[in-house]
Amino acid sequence: MKKQYFQIIRNISLVVLLILSFACTRLPARTELGEPKSELFYPTKSIMDQAVSERADEFTPEIYKTAVKEYLEAEDKFAKGKDKTVIQKHLNEAERLAKKAIEVSQSMQSNFPELISCRDKALSANADQMDLDSYKKADKLFLNTASRIEEGKMEDARKRADEAVNNYRLAELKAIQENMTAGLNKQIREAEKDGARELAPQTYQEAVKLRDDTLQTLVQDRYNEQSAREKAEEGEYYARKAQFLAQKIKDTTGDRSNWERLFLQREEDLNKLASSVGVEPDYKKGYEGTVSEIDQAINELKRREQAYYRTLSSKDQALAQAEQQIREAEEARARAEAQIKEAEESKRKISSELETKEGALEMQRAAEEKVRAVQKMFVPQQAEVKLDPANNITIVLRGINFDTSRSTLKPEHYHLLSNVKQVADLFPERNMVISGHTDFTGSSEFNKKLSLDRARSVMEYLSSLGVDPRRMEAIGAGESNPIAPNITPEGRRLNRRIEVTILSP
Repeated sequence: MKKQYFQIIRNISLVVLLILSFACTRLPARTELGEPKSELFYPTKSIMDQAVSERADEFTPEIYKTAVKEYLEAEDKFAKGKDKTVIQKHLNEAERLAKKAIEVSQSMQSNFPELISCRDKALSANADQMDLDSYKKADKLFLNTASRIEEGKMEDARKRADEAVNNYRLAELKAIQENMTAGLNKQIREAEKDGARELAPQTYQEAVKLRDDTLQTLVQDRYNEQSAREKAEEGEYYARKAQFLAQKIKDTTGDRSNWERLFLQREEDLNKLASSVGVEPDYKKGYEGTVSEIDQAINELKRREQAYYRTLSSKDQALAQAEQQIREAEEARARAEAQIKEAEESKRKISSELETKEGALEMQRAAEEKVRAVQKMFVPQQAEVKLDPANNITIVLRGINFDTSRSTLKPEHYHLLSNVKQVADLFPERNMVISGHTDFTGSSEFNKKLSLDRARSVMEYLSSLGVDPRRMEAIGAGESNPIAPNITPEGRRLNRRIEVTILSP
Protein backbone atom coordinates (compact mmCIF):
# COMPACT_ATOMS: atom_id res chain seq x y z
CA MET A 1 0.00 0.00 0.00
CA LYS A 2 2.81 2.34 0.97
CA LYS A 3 4.66 1.46 -2.23
CA GLN A 4 1.52 2.19 -4.27
CA TYR A 5 1.20 5.59 -2.51
CA PHE A 6 4.75 6.58 -3.41
CA GLN A 7 4.14 5.45 -7.00
CA ILE A 8 1.14 7.84 -7.26
CA ILE A 9 3.18 10.73 -5.83
CA ARG A 10 5.96 10.01 -8.33
CA ASN A 11 3.53 10.01 -11.28
CA ILE A 12 1.99 13.32 -10.19
CA SER A 13 5.44 14.87 -9.91
CA LEU A 14 6.34 13.76 -13.42
CA VAL A 15 3.14 15.28 -14.80
CA VAL A 16 3.89 18.61 -13.05
CA LEU A 17 7.44 18.64 -14.38
CA LEU A 18 6.19 17.97 -17.93
CA ILE A 19 3.69 20.85 -17.66
CA LEU A 20 6.38 23.22 -16.37
CA SER A 21 8.78 22.12 -19.08
CA PHE A 22 6.16 22.74 -21.76
CA ALA A 23 5.31 26.16 -20.30
CA CYS A 24 8.95 27.24 -20.34
CA THR A 25 9.10 26.70 -24.12
CA ARG A 26 6.05 28.92 -24.74
CA LEU A 27 5.79 32.70 -24.64
CA PRO A 28 3.61 33.93 -21.76
CA ALA A 29 0.46 35.87 -22.50
CA ARG A 30 0.89 39.65 -22.63
CA THR A 31 0.34 41.48 -19.36
CA GLU A 32 0.47 45.16 -18.51
CA LEU A 33 4.25 44.90 -18.25
CA GLY A 34 4.53 43.11 -21.57
CA GLU A 35 8.22 42.46 -20.86
CA PRO A 36 8.48 39.34 -23.05
CA LYS A 37 7.16 41.24 -26.09
CA SER A 38 8.97 44.52 -25.42
CA GLU A 39 12.32 42.82 -24.95
CA LEU A 40 11.80 40.60 -27.96
CA PHE A 41 10.36 43.15 -30.40
CA TYR A 42 12.00 46.41 -29.27
CA PRO A 43 15.33 46.10 -31.20
CA THR A 44 13.58 45.24 -34.47
CA LYS A 45 10.91 47.92 -34.00
CA SER A 46 13.65 50.54 -33.45
CA ILE A 47 15.33 49.61 -36.73
CA MET A 48 11.97 49.67 -38.56
CA ASP A 49 11.34 53.19 -37.21
CA GLN A 50 14.82 54.24 -38.33
CA ALA A 51 14.04 52.94 -41.82
CA VAL A 52 10.99 55.22 -42.01
CA SER A 53 13.01 58.21 -40.77
CA GLU A 54 15.56 57.48 -43.51
CA ARG A 55 12.66 57.43 -46.06
CA ALA A 56 13.34 53.80 -46.91
CA ASP A 57 9.59 53.23 -47.29
CA GLU A 58 9.71 55.73 -50.21
CA PHE A 59 13.07 54.92 -51.76
CA THR A 60 13.02 51.10 -51.44
CA PRO A 61 9.32 50.30 -51.05
CA GLU A 62 9.52 46.61 -51.95
CA ILE A 63 12.27 45.80 -49.44
CA TYR A 64 10.58 47.82 -46.72
CA LYS A 65 7.19 46.24 -47.48
CA THR A 66 8.70 42.75 -47.13
CA ALA A 67 10.30 43.76 -43.81
CA VAL A 68 6.92 44.95 -42.53
CA LYS A 69 5.34 41.69 -43.63
CA GLU A 70 7.93 39.71 -41.61
CA TYR A 71 7.41 41.92 -38.55
CA LEU A 72 3.63 41.50 -38.70
CA GLU A 73 4.09 37.76 -39.09
CA ALA A 74 6.15 37.76 -35.88
CA GLU A 75 3.40 39.67 -34.07
CA ASP A 76 0.83 37.18 -35.31
CA LYS A 77 2.93 34.24 -34.08
CA PHE A 78 3.39 35.99 -30.73
CA ALA A 79 -0.36 36.56 -30.36
CA LYS A 80 -0.94 32.85 -31.05
CA GLY A 81 1.64 31.87 -28.42
CA LYS A 82 4.05 30.24 -30.88
CA ASP A 83 7.56 29.18 -29.95
CA LYS A 84 10.02 32.01 -29.34
CA THR A 85 12.53 30.68 -31.89
CA VAL A 86 9.88 30.84 -34.64
CA ILE A 87 9.05 34.45 -33.72
CA GLN A 88 12.72 35.42 -33.53
CA LYS A 89 13.28 33.99 -37.01
CA HIS A 90 10.70 36.41 -38.48
CA LEU A 91 12.10 39.32 -36.45
CA ASN A 92 15.64 38.58 -37.63
CA GLU A 93 14.47 38.59 -41.24
CA ALA A 94 12.53 41.85 -40.73
CA GLU A 95 15.60 43.42 -39.14
CA ARG A 96 17.86 42.25 -41.96
CA LEU A 97 15.54 43.67 -44.62
CA ALA A 98 15.08 46.95 -42.74
CA LYS A 99 18.85 47.40 -42.43
CA LYS A 100 19.21 46.66 -46.12
CA ALA A 101 16.53 49.24 -46.95
CA ILE A 102 18.29 51.81 -44.74
CA GLU A 103 21.61 51.12 -46.44
CA VAL A 104 20.14 51.61 -49.93
CA SER A 105 18.22 54.72 -48.84
CA GLN A 106 21.29 56.31 -47.27
CA SER A 107 23.34 55.50 -50.38
CA MET A 108 20.73 57.19 -52.60
CA GLN A 109 20.68 60.30 -50.44
CA SER A 110 24.47 60.59 -50.25
CA ASN A 111 25.25 59.67 -53.89
CA PHE A 112 22.24 61.18 -55.66
CA PRO A 113 21.07 64.29 -53.72
CA GLU A 114 19.97 66.01 -56.96
CA LEU A 115 17.71 63.05 -57.77
CA ILE A 116 16.02 63.23 -54.34
CA SER A 117 15.64 67.02 -54.63
CA CYS A 118 14.10 66.84 -58.14
CA ARG A 119 11.69 64.11 -57.03
CA ASP A 120 10.57 66.15 -54.01
CA LYS A 121 10.04 69.25 -56.16
CA ALA A 122 7.96 67.28 -58.66
CA LEU A 123 5.83 65.93 -55.80
CA SER A 124 5.41 69.46 -54.39
CA ALA A 125 4.06 70.54 -57.79
CA ASN A 126 1.55 67.63 -57.63
CA ALA A 127 3.08 66.01 -60.71
CA ASP A 128 2.18 62.60 -59.27
CA GLN A 129 -1.53 63.52 -59.44
CA MET A 130 -1.42 64.30 -63.17
CA ASP A 131 -1.28 61.82 -66.01
CA LEU A 132 2.26 62.76 -67.05
CA ASP A 133 4.38 60.26 -68.97
CA SER A 134 7.54 62.06 -67.82
CA TYR A 135 6.64 61.53 -64.16
CA LYS A 136 5.75 57.86 -64.68
CA LYS A 137 9.05 57.29 -66.48
CA ALA A 138 10.98 59.19 -63.79
CA ASP A 139 9.39 57.15 -61.00
CA LYS A 140 10.23 53.89 -62.76
CA LEU A 141 13.85 55.02 -63.23
CA PHE A 142 13.97 56.09 -59.58
CA LEU A 143 13.05 52.59 -58.39
CA ASN A 144 15.51 51.09 -60.91
CA THR A 145 18.23 53.29 -59.42
CA ALA A 146 17.52 51.86 -55.98
CA SER A 147 17.60 48.32 -57.40
CA ARG A 148 20.99 48.91 -59.03
CA ILE A 149 22.39 50.29 -55.76
CA GLU A 150 21.11 47.17 -53.99
CA GLU A 151 22.91 45.02 -56.56
CA GLY A 152 26.11 47.08 -56.18
CA LYS A 153 25.97 48.37 -59.79
CA MET A 154 26.70 52.03 -59.07
CA GLU A 155 27.57 52.97 -62.65
CA ASP A 156 24.22 51.68 -63.93
CA ALA A 157 22.51 53.40 -60.99
CA ARG A 158 24.14 56.71 -61.95
CA LYS A 159 22.92 56.48 -65.56
CA ARG A 160 19.36 55.82 -64.46
CA ALA A 161 19.54 58.58 -61.85
CA ASP A 162 20.66 61.15 -64.47
CA GLU A 163 17.80 60.14 -66.77
CA ALA A 164 15.33 60.22 -63.86
CA VAL A 165 16.50 63.75 -62.92
CA ASN A 166 15.71 65.01 -66.44
CA ASN A 167 12.26 63.42 -66.40
CA TYR A 168 11.43 64.68 -62.90
CA ARG A 169 12.42 68.22 -63.92
CA LEU A 170 10.28 67.95 -67.06
CA ALA A 171 7.35 66.60 -65.01
CA GLU A 172 7.74 69.40 -62.47
CA LEU A 173 7.76 72.05 -65.24
CA LYS A 174 4.66 70.58 -66.92
CA ALA A 175 2.86 70.41 -63.56
CA ILE A 176 3.74 74.03 -62.74
CA GLN A 177 2.61 75.13 -66.22
CA GLU A 178 -0.65 73.20 -65.87
CA ASN A 179 -1.34 74.65 -62.44
CA MET A 180 -0.56 78.20 -63.61
CA THR A 181 -2.62 78.12 -66.85
CA ALA A 182 -5.54 75.93 -65.74
CA GLY A 183 -7.90 78.89 -65.28
CA LEU A 184 -6.77 80.56 -68.52
CA ASN A 185 -7.18 77.35 -70.55
CA LYS A 186 -10.68 76.90 -69.16
CA GLN A 187 -11.62 80.48 -70.08
CA ILE A 188 -10.19 80.06 -73.61
CA ARG A 189 -12.28 76.90 -74.08
CA GLU A 190 -15.40 78.78 -72.93
CA ALA A 191 -14.64 81.56 -75.43
CA GLU A 192 -14.17 79.01 -78.23
CA LYS A 193 -17.59 77.50 -77.48
CA ASP A 194 -19.13 80.93 -78.14
CA GLY A 195 -17.23 81.26 -81.44
CA ALA A 196 -14.65 83.80 -80.27
CA ARG A 197 -11.97 82.31 -82.55
CA GLU A 198 -13.96 83.40 -85.65
CA LEU A 199 -16.06 86.33 -84.34
CA ALA A 200 -13.42 88.11 -82.20
CA PRO A 201 -10.13 86.76 -83.59
CA GLN A 202 -7.88 89.66 -82.55
CA THR A 203 -8.93 89.56 -78.89
CA TYR A 204 -8.99 85.75 -78.88
CA GLN A 205 -5.45 85.55 -80.30
CA GLU A 206 -4.23 87.99 -77.64
CA ALA A 207 -5.51 85.59 -74.95
CA VAL A 208 -3.75 82.66 -76.68
CA LYS A 209 -0.53 84.69 -77.00
CA LEU A 210 -0.59 85.52 -73.28
CA ARG A 211 -1.02 81.84 -72.48
CA ASP A 212 2.04 81.04 -74.63
CA ASP A 213 3.93 83.87 -72.91
CA THR A 214 3.01 82.40 -69.52
CA LEU A 215 4.35 78.99 -70.53
CA GLN A 216 7.53 80.52 -71.96
CA THR A 217 8.11 82.56 -68.79
CA LEU A 218 8.01 79.33 -66.79
CA VAL A 219 10.36 77.62 -69.25
CA GLN A 220 12.89 80.42 -68.65
CA ASP A 221 12.38 80.37 -64.87
CA ARG A 222 9.85 77.88 -63.51
CA TYR A 223 9.84 79.63 -60.13
CA ASN A 224 9.05 83.10 -61.51
CA GLU A 225 5.54 82.75 -60.16
CA GLN A 226 4.62 86.45 -59.99
CA SER A 227 5.41 87.29 -63.61
CA ALA A 228 3.74 84.10 -64.89
CA ARG A 229 0.60 84.73 -62.82
CA GLU A 230 0.32 88.32 -64.09
CA LYS A 231 0.42 87.12 -67.70
CA ALA A 232 -2.09 84.33 -66.99
CA GLU A 233 -4.50 86.75 -65.30
CA GLU A 234 -4.20 89.19 -68.22
CA GLY A 235 -4.84 86.30 -70.60
CA GLU A 236 -8.01 85.38 -68.67
CA TYR A 237 -9.19 88.99 -69.06
CA TYR A 238 -8.74 88.86 -72.86
CA ALA A 239 -10.41 85.43 -73.06
CA ARG A 240 -13.45 86.74 -71.16
CA LYS A 241 -13.46 89.85 -73.35
CA ALA A 242 -13.32 87.71 -76.52
CA GLN A 243 -16.23 85.62 -75.24
CA PHE A 244 -18.23 88.78 -74.48
CA LEU A 245 -17.53 90.28 -77.94
CA ALA A 246 -18.47 87.03 -79.65
CA GLN A 247 -21.78 86.94 -77.81
CA LYS A 248 -22.54 90.57 -78.72
CA ILE A 249 -21.58 90.03 -82.36
CA LYS A 250 -23.88 87.00 -82.56
CA ASP A 251 -26.69 89.11 -81.06
CA THR A 252 -26.35 91.69 -83.88
CA THR A 253 -26.17 89.16 -86.72
CA GLY A 254 -29.24 88.78 -88.97
CA ASP A 255 -31.09 92.00 -88.01
CA ARG A 256 -29.75 95.29 -89.45
CA SER A 257 -31.66 97.35 -86.89
CA ASN A 258 -29.24 95.89 -84.30
CA TRP A 259 -26.37 97.66 -86.07
CA GLU A 260 -28.21 100.97 -85.72
CA ARG A 261 -28.70 100.36 -82.00
CA LEU A 262 -24.99 99.54 -81.67
CA PHE A 263 -23.91 102.88 -83.27
CA LEU A 264 -26.49 104.85 -81.28
CA GLN A 265 -25.15 103.24 -78.09
CA ARG A 266 -21.64 104.36 -79.08
CA GLU A 267 -22.90 107.93 -79.62
CA GLU A 268 -24.57 107.89 -76.21
CA ASP A 269 -21.33 106.75 -74.54
CA LEU A 270 -19.34 109.47 -76.38
CA ASN A 271 -21.91 112.12 -75.37
CA LYS A 272 -21.48 111.22 -71.70
CA LEU A 273 -17.71 111.36 -71.95
CA ALA A 274 -17.77 114.67 -73.89
CA SER A 275 -20.12 116.26 -71.37
CA SER A 276 -17.82 115.30 -68.48
CA VAL A 277 -14.84 117.17 -70.08
CA GLY A 278 -16.77 120.17 -71.49
CA VAL A 279 -16.85 119.26 -75.20
CA GLU A 280 -19.86 119.78 -77.50
CA PRO A 281 -20.04 116.71 -79.76
CA ASP A 282 -20.45 117.20 -83.54
CA TYR A 283 -20.93 114.05 -85.66
CA LYS A 284 -21.25 115.76 -89.07
CA LYS A 285 -17.84 114.42 -90.04
CA GLY A 286 -18.13 111.15 -88.14
CA TYR A 287 -16.93 110.13 -84.73
CA GLU A 288 -13.22 110.84 -85.20
CA GLY A 289 -13.49 114.63 -84.72
CA THR A 290 -15.40 114.30 -81.46
CA VAL A 291 -12.98 111.67 -80.18
CA SER A 292 -10.03 113.98 -81.02
CA GLU A 293 -11.64 116.92 -79.18
CA ILE A 294 -12.28 114.74 -76.12
CA ASP A 295 -8.64 113.59 -76.19
CA GLN A 296 -7.38 117.22 -76.35
CA ALA A 297 -9.69 118.25 -73.50
CA ILE A 298 -8.40 115.38 -71.34
CA ASN A 299 -4.77 116.35 -72.06
CA GLU A 300 -5.53 119.99 -71.09
CA LEU A 301 -7.10 118.82 -67.83
CA LYS A 302 -3.98 116.76 -67.13
CA ARG A 303 -1.73 119.80 -67.79
CA ARG A 304 -3.77 121.98 -65.42
CA GLU A 305 -3.75 119.24 -62.81
CA GLN A 306 0.04 118.99 -62.97
CA ALA A 307 0.42 122.80 -62.66
CA TYR A 308 -1.97 122.82 -59.70
CA TYR A 309 -0.04 120.07 -57.96
CA ARG A 310 3.28 121.90 -58.56
CA THR A 311 1.88 125.04 -56.91
CA LEU A 312 0.36 122.99 -54.13
CA SER A 313 3.61 121.13 -53.66
CA SER A 314 5.66 124.33 -53.05
CA LYS A 315 3.11 125.51 -50.47
CA ASP A 316 3.04 122.08 -48.90
CA GLN A 317 6.83 122.11 -48.60
CA ALA A 318 6.82 125.43 -46.72
CA LEU A 319 4.04 124.18 -44.48
CA ALA A 320 5.83 120.90 -43.97
CA GLN A 321 9.01 122.70 -42.89
CA ALA A 322 7.09 124.73 -40.32
CA GLU A 323 5.32 121.63 -39.06
CA GLN A 324 8.64 119.77 -38.88
CA GLN A 325 10.14 122.53 -36.68
CA ILE A 326 7.11 122.37 -34.38
CA ARG A 327 7.36 118.57 -34.23
CA GLU A 328 11.07 118.72 -33.40
CA ALA A 329 10.41 121.17 -30.56
CA GLU A 330 7.56 118.99 -29.24
CA GLU A 331 9.70 115.87 -29.53
CA ALA A 332 12.53 117.55 -27.59
CA ARG A 333 10.10 118.50 -24.83
CA ALA A 334 8.60 114.99 -24.87
CA ARG A 335 12.08 113.44 -24.59
CA ALA A 336 12.90 115.60 -21.59
CA GLU A 337 9.59 114.70 -19.91
CA ALA A 338 10.15 111.02 -20.75
CA GLN A 339 13.61 111.09 -19.20
CA ILE A 340 12.22 112.59 -15.99
CA LYS A 341 9.41 110.05 -15.94
CA GLU A 342 11.81 107.21 -16.69
CA ALA A 343 14.08 108.26 -13.81
CA GLU A 344 11.12 108.35 -11.44
CA GLU A 345 9.86 105.00 -12.72
CA SER A 346 13.32 103.44 -12.31
CA LYS A 347 13.44 104.67 -8.73
CA ARG A 348 9.99 103.24 -8.00
CA LYS A 349 10.81 99.98 -9.77
CA ILE A 350 14.07 99.50 -7.83
CA SER A 351 12.25 100.07 -4.55
CA SER A 352 9.50 97.65 -5.58
CA GLU A 353 12.00 95.02 -6.71
CA LEU A 354 13.87 95.22 -3.44
CA GLU A 355 10.64 94.70 -1.51
CA THR A 356 9.61 91.86 -3.81
CA LYS A 357 12.98 90.12 -3.57
CA GLU A 358 12.98 90.41 0.21
CA GLY A 359 9.47 88.94 0.33
CA ALA A 360 10.40 86.19 -2.13
CA LEU A 361 13.51 85.31 -0.15
CA GLU A 362 11.48 85.13 3.02
CA MET A 363 8.89 82.88 1.30
CA GLN A 364 11.69 80.76 -0.15
CA ARG A 365 13.32 80.32 3.25
CA ALA A 366 9.97 79.39 4.79
CA ALA A 367 9.25 76.93 1.98
CA GLU A 368 12.68 75.33 2.26
CA GLU A 369 12.27 74.98 6.00
CA LYS A 370 8.94 73.22 5.50
CA VAL A 371 10.44 70.99 2.81
CA ARG A 372 13.18 69.92 5.22
CA ALA A 373 10.47 69.11 7.72
CA VAL A 374 8.61 67.11 5.06
CA GLN A 375 11.77 65.22 4.06
CA LYS A 376 12.23 64.06 7.65
CA MET A 377 8.78 62.39 7.49
CA PHE A 378 9.97 59.90 4.86
CA VAL A 379 12.90 57.55 4.40
CA PRO A 380 14.48 57.45 0.91
CA GLN A 381 12.95 54.04 0.16
CA GLN A 382 9.47 55.46 0.79
CA ALA A 383 9.56 58.75 -1.06
CA GLU A 384 11.66 61.51 -2.62
CA VAL A 385 10.75 65.14 -1.80
CA LYS A 386 11.62 67.89 -4.32
CA LEU A 387 11.12 71.68 -4.35
CA ASP A 388 11.04 73.43 -7.74
CA PRO A 389 11.84 77.13 -8.42
CA ALA A 390 8.11 77.97 -8.31
CA ASN A 391 7.91 76.61 -4.70
CA ASN A 392 5.86 73.58 -5.77
CA ILE A 393 6.62 70.61 -3.50
CA THR A 394 6.56 67.20 -5.22
CA ILE A 395 6.58 63.91 -3.30
CA VAL A 396 7.52 60.91 -5.47
CA LEU A 397 5.97 57.96 -3.62
CA ARG A 398 8.43 55.13 -4.31
CA GLY A 399 6.87 52.98 -1.60
CA ILE A 400 3.55 52.56 -3.46
CA ASN A 401 3.65 49.69 -5.93
CA PHE A 402 0.33 48.49 -7.36
CA ASP A 403 -0.31 44.98 -8.59
CA THR A 404 -0.13 44.53 -12.36
CA SER A 405 -3.08 46.19 -14.13
CA ARG A 406 -4.61 47.01 -10.71
CA SER A 407 -5.41 50.30 -9.02
CA THR A 408 -6.32 49.01 -5.54
CA LEU A 409 -4.25 50.24 -2.60
CA LYS A 410 -2.66 47.69 -0.26
CA PRO A 411 -2.64 47.90 3.58
CA GLU A 412 1.12 48.44 3.56
CA HIS A 413 0.53 51.71 1.67
CA TYR A 414 -1.65 53.23 4.42
CA HIS A 415 1.16 54.34 6.73
CA LEU A 416 2.95 56.13 3.86
CA LEU A 417 -0.26 57.92 2.83
CA SER A 418 -0.84 58.94 6.47
CA ASN A 419 2.48 60.78 6.25
CA VAL A 420 1.28 62.45 3.03
CA LYS A 421 -1.84 63.57 4.91
CA GLN A 422 0.38 65.15 7.59
CA VAL A 423 2.24 67.02 4.83
CA ALA A 424 -1.08 68.27 3.43
CA ASP A 425 -1.97 69.57 6.91
CA LEU A 426 1.28 71.58 6.97
CA PHE A 427 0.06 73.49 3.90
CA PRO A 428 -3.72 73.97 4.44
CA GLU A 429 -3.86 76.89 2.00
CA ARG A 430 -2.37 74.93 -0.92
CA ASN A 431 -4.06 72.72 -3.51
CA MET A 432 -2.66 69.33 -4.48
CA VAL A 433 -2.26 67.41 -7.75
CA ILE A 434 -2.00 63.61 -7.55
CA SER A 435 -0.59 62.19 -10.78
CA GLY A 436 -0.26 58.56 -11.79
CA HIS A 437 2.51 57.35 -14.13
CA THR A 438 3.18 54.04 -15.96
CA ASP A 439 5.94 52.58 -18.09
CA PHE A 440 5.59 52.40 -21.89
CA THR A 441 4.31 48.84 -21.96
CA GLY A 442 0.77 48.36 -23.22
CA SER A 443 -1.31 50.81 -25.29
CA SER A 444 -1.15 54.49 -24.41
CA GLU A 445 -4.95 54.57 -23.88
CA PHE A 446 -4.81 51.70 -21.40
CA ASN A 447 -1.85 53.23 -19.54
CA LYS A 448 -3.53 56.63 -19.31
CA LYS A 449 -6.73 55.14 -17.81
CA LEU A 450 -4.81 52.88 -15.43
CA SER A 451 -2.65 55.77 -14.18
CA LEU A 452 -5.77 57.91 -13.62
CA ASP A 453 -7.49 55.10 -11.65
CA ARG A 454 -4.43 54.74 -9.41
CA ALA A 455 -4.24 58.48 -8.81
CA ARG A 456 -7.93 58.48 -7.87
CA SER A 457 -7.38 55.62 -5.42
CA VAL A 458 -4.74 57.69 -3.63
CA MET A 459 -6.95 60.78 -3.65
CA GLU A 460 -9.94 58.89 -2.24
CA TYR A 461 -7.83 57.43 0.58
CA LEU A 462 -6.43 60.86 1.49
CA SER A 463 -9.98 62.20 1.48
CA SER A 464 -10.99 59.45 3.92
CA LEU A 465 -8.18 60.63 6.22
CA GLY A 466 -9.69 64.13 6.29
CA VAL A 467 -8.01 65.95 3.40
CA ASP A 468 -10.59 68.22 1.74
CA PRO A 469 -11.30 66.66 -1.70
CA ARG A 470 -11.81 70.15 -3.12
CA ARG A 471 -8.11 70.75 -2.60
CA MET A 472 -7.14 67.71 -4.69
CA GLU A 473 -7.08 66.85 -8.40
CA ALA A 474 -6.21 63.43 -9.86
CA ILE A 475 -4.63 63.17 -13.29
CA GLY A 476 -3.41 60.22 -15.35
CA ALA A 477 -0.13 60.97 -17.11
CA GLY A 478 0.24 57.43 -18.47
CA GLU A 479 3.63 56.81 -20.08
CA SER A 480 4.18 60.44 -21.18
CA ASN A 481 6.66 61.53 -18.46
CA PRO A 482 9.31 58.82 -17.84
CA ILE A 483 12.08 59.48 -15.31
CA ALA A 484 14.19 56.50 -16.40
CA PRO A 485 14.80 54.52 -19.64
CA ASN A 486 11.98 52.08 -20.42
CA ILE A 487 14.27 49.46 -21.92
CA THR A 488 15.26 47.85 -18.58
CA PRO A 489 13.07 46.31 -15.87
CA GLU A 490 14.51 48.72 -13.28
CA GLY A 491 13.75 51.71 -15.49
CA ARG A 492 10.18 50.55 -16.00
CA ARG A 493 9.77 50.01 -12.25
CA LEU A 494 10.88 53.58 -11.54
CA ASN A 495 8.49 54.93 -14.19
CA ARG A 496 5.49 53.19 -12.51
CA ARG A 497 4.94 55.73 -9.73
CA ILE A 498 2.56 58.10 -7.94
CA GLU A 499 3.53 61.77 -7.48
CA VAL A 500 1.82 64.19 -5.09
CA THR A 501 2.49 67.86 -5.92
CA ILE A 502 1.58 70.52 -3.35
CA LEU A 503 1.12 73.61 -5.46
CA SER A 504 2.51 77.01 -4.63
CA PRO A 505 -0.24 79.40 -3.41
